[in-house]
Amino acid sequence: MGEVYRAGASRFADVVRGLDDAAVVTPVPACPGWSVHDLLAHLAGSSTDVVRGETEGAATPPWTARQVAERRRTPTDALLAEWSANIETVAATCERPTPNPAWDVTVHLDDLREALGLPPGPREEGWGEVLGAALGFLERRAGVTVSVQEDGPDPGSTTWHVATAYGLWRGLFSRRGRGSLEREVLRGDVERFRRAAFFAD
Repeated sequence: MGEVYRAGASRFADVVRGLDDAAVVTPVPACPGWSVHDLLAHLAGSSTDVVRGETEGAATPPWTARQVAERRRTPTDALLAEWSANIETVAATCERPTPNPAWDVTVHLDDLREALGLPPGPREEGWGEVLGAALGFLERRAGVTVSVQEDGPDPGSTTWHVATAYGLWRGLFSRRGRGSLEREVLRGDVERFRRAAFFAD
């Protein structure tokens, strides 16, 4: 997934470069308490941590909070430069078939787009590939199978029917409340879905 990471980083940077100062401080609902600047600070900071081997506690709140706090006053251009310098090294770590930085940047690209009111990208931009990899974890995490279809007979509580693949993608990786998840999951156990989701509140 190295190319997914590279492409996601490039798309994220393209969006951020076009923002004015007011837009950079836009809150990101999928990352409570963070602005667009904070989201970029996390991605730049996590790339530096990977390069330096400072990955103890990776993806935990203290790890990500430190990255954001250390770069609170760093200009956007400097954050983009920091991240750019690390991209190739980080991309080389993304080939393992487990959660990795390619997942992170792809999720956060859609977090960014949602925060700014931009349309989601097509699944070919990377989220489809990351979603496919993530589904392999669901059976182990929650003992479920997944059917992406608009409707159909209820085959039992261990199968989820979701309206769209993108809805499943955001339902698994975005911090969404119960009501939002109930709208995504047309059949099946919503609470089991919540427990399996990576960031559901």
